[in-house]
Amino acid sequence: METARAVKGISQTDLARMANVNKHVISNLEQGKQIPDDDTLGKIGIRLGISLKGPSFGKPIGHGSKDKTKEKVEKKQGKKKN
Repeated sequence: METARAVKGISQTDLARMANVNKHVISNLEQGKQIPDDDTLGKIGIRLGISLKGPSFGKPIGHGSKDKTKEKVEKKQGKKKN
């Protein structure tokens, strides 16, 4: 989540505002200090444009999405695309 947020150039404060959650929720999630509920994951994922749950984790949200977030995240993490 932190990498996807950084790739999109969104601050924790901005993401919290966009997802209608407290800034501390974003910080705690990124630090592994909090386990999110499905609603929170969904709201954050939509704002980042990627799925944060289930088998589609890390994949762009939407049909035929041209969102390159996953590719950017993988590149930033040094992963090679198959």
